[in-house]
Amino acid sequence: MNKPPVPLKPLSTTEREALARLRAKIDAIVALGTPQALLATGVLGDTPAGSADLLTFHRRFQLLGPQLGSIGSPAGYVTVRDDLPDATGAATVLTLGAPPQLLRLEVGPELLGPATPILTYQALTLVHELTHTMNDIGSFPVKDYAYRTGWAWNYLPVKLAVDNADSYAAAAAALAEQLERKPGRYQEAGSVPAQARALHAFAQQCNLGPALAWADFVVNRAWVRSMDSAAFAGETVANGDWASTRTAWGKDPDRAGLLAIEQQLLQLGVLAYDRHSGPLTTGLSTADVAAVRQVLTWTTGLKHTLNGIEPVLVAVGREISYDPATRRLTVPFAVIALAPADLGRLVLKAVVGEGVKTGRSATTGVAKPGTDVRARTDRDCSILGLLVKHDRPAEHEALAPVLAELAGRPLRPVGGPDWEKIQTALKWAVLKEISSRWTVMAAQVEDRAELPAAERTALATIDDGLATDLARLTADATWFKGPDAARQFDAMGLALAEMGAVVARFHRERGERYQALRLKLDALRN
Repeated sequence: MNKPPVPLKPLSTTEREALARLRAKIDAIVALGTPQALLATGVLGDTPAGSADLLTFHRRFQLLGPQLGSIGSPAGYVTVRDDLPDATGAATVLTLGAPPQLLRLEVGPELLGPATPILTYQALTLVHELTHTMNDIGSFPVKDYAYRTGWAWNYLPVKLAVDNADSYAAAAAALAEQLERKPGRYQEAGSVPAQARALHAFAQQCNLGPALAWADFVVNRAWVRSMDSAAFAGETVANGDWASTRTAWGKDPDRAGLLAIEQQLLQLGVLAYDRHSGPLTTGLSTADVAAVRQVLTWTTGLKHTLNGIEPVLVAVGREISYDPATRRLTVPFAVIALAPADLGRLVLKAVVGEGVKTGRSATTGVAKPGTDVRARTDRDCSILGLLVKHDRPAEHEALAPVLAELAGRPLRPVGGPDWEKIQTALKWAVLKEISSRWTVMAAQVEDRAELPAAERTALATIDDGLATDLARLTADATWFKGPDAARQFDAMGLALAEMGAVVARFHRERGERYQALRLKLDALRN
């Protein structure tokens, strides 16, 4: 592999050593990845042994370690970016247009920090990102269609799962648990994966799961394309080259799509001017570049919001509503029978509209009550649509059948017995997820206790999240009765005691808080 087109800051000795540790961990995980073992992770669903999809997945999985070796030091494609968002961890940067080229793999400073007990988590982040850097048969085929933390995860067809980066991270997580004999340690936590699984089990009786999956696919692809659009917005061309460059861009499907996005943003009033000539170069104005980047900021926030909602089924009302304070998405019985795409649009309209009211919009400023809120909500939803319509050509072609299949599913009226079963399944999914997560957290707290003092600071505030979990369960306490609920609460009690004992070694002042949490848990138990 050649050097990257733009020279990057070389890794320090410490960073190269960290990269070597990550390579060793990835190699150890990959060594377990036989075709049979990968199939057993469930990532590829019910694909048969020996299928072409499994063979492709296995071949790429085996290349993870060598790929890190080929792009890392001394090849020089890996660079540390101090301002990378904490939630990102790492990011692959490719050129726009066809054919794409790898520019760099950006990693946050914590990913290449000192050796820590959280090395496996760092390795899994890198596994996801490494798949994006694989130039397979002349292209970079592994994309971001769905994430383990999202609503769309269970709706990926096998062929898309093979080309989906988080599929490799999910398989690696399952194998890492086997390698380290830590069941459940590296699975994605949170109520969304738990409730998504619960709704997927009722996909033939209720369209809410497919609707949330449809919305997740749309928001995820809009977010990815808004990243492209933000990068493209900053490109300028010498005035004398503009005519020929504009013609060339029009012939390139990727850049033609980005130009179409700008034109439609102009029509919607998001941009003030088309690309125009300045003293030396042609491009967007500084204000319009900022406007396009605001769209990226908005889609990033929308993606985060959608991946944190809790659907709540109610018997009354005719409109879906979203409460940012509780993150609850209230879905009335009157709309639950709609086709997935129609129901998904209502979900997005509720979430987007609530953001418009508080300034979390595709455009800056807080909307005025009434007409302005409705108009800006409609405009923001239109922006989502145009970003997906003009998505990267390969991804658009690959995902279109999935969106069409979801959109084409029939209306599914939900009867009373199924309605109650779905309500119960959603509530219990949250309880079981919290119980499981607390057990994993207890082990993670033990690991973090071994870190240097500067990296143990999170221990002091762990009880804040535990209190939030208990408040959530207390609000739904009437749903949790019987011996199964008691077993879940007992497991939480053991985990709480273990975490409290570790935290007390460093923060004795938090002892009273853990006692208060124990009393709240006992109230639920009894």
